[in-house]
Amino acid sequence: MEQIRAVTDSSLLTEQADNDDLIIIMRPVKNALGTVNSYETHTITAHDFCVSIMIPALSNLARMLPRENPGDGVSLWLDNGIMRLASGDPADVGTMSPSAMHQSINNLLPMLPKSPPPNGGLWIDNGVLVMSPPKNNNNKG
Repeated sequence: MEQIRAVTDSSLLTEQADNDDLIIIMRPVKNALGTVNSYETHTITAHDFCVSIMIPALSNLARMLPRENPGDGVSLWLDNGIMRLASGDPADVGTMSPSAMHQSINNLLPMLPKSPPPNGGLWIDNGVLVMSPPKNNNNKG
C-alpha cells in the first residue's frame, strides 16, 4: 500500500500549474443558519479555475481603478471602459534615481574637454564642471 504524504511535504509544492491540472476545492456545507457543518471536495482544472475567477476579479478591480491617467507609469486606470497601464508623467520625463545620476555623471566627466569648447558648452576647469556660453559671432568688424 502506498504511503500517504503530508500536505506539508515539499515535493508536493509547485509554483506553476498546467491548464489540465486538477485543483482540489473544499466547498463548505452550511446548515439553514449558514453555519459550516462540513466540507465537500470538488476538483476543477487550473484553466477553468482561472476563467471562473478572472471575470469577477476584473469586475471588482474596474470599480476601484481611477478614471484618469495617474501618470506614474505603473498603475492601471480605466479609460472609457478600457483598462490601461498609466503612461509616465511628462513632469517626470528625464528624471532618474540618485545612483543612476551619479553613475551617469561619473561616465560623462572623463569625456568633457579640459578647456572651453569653441562653441560653448560644458567643460572641466580644474575639476569643476563649467558651462561656457556660446561665442557671439554677431560682432563682425
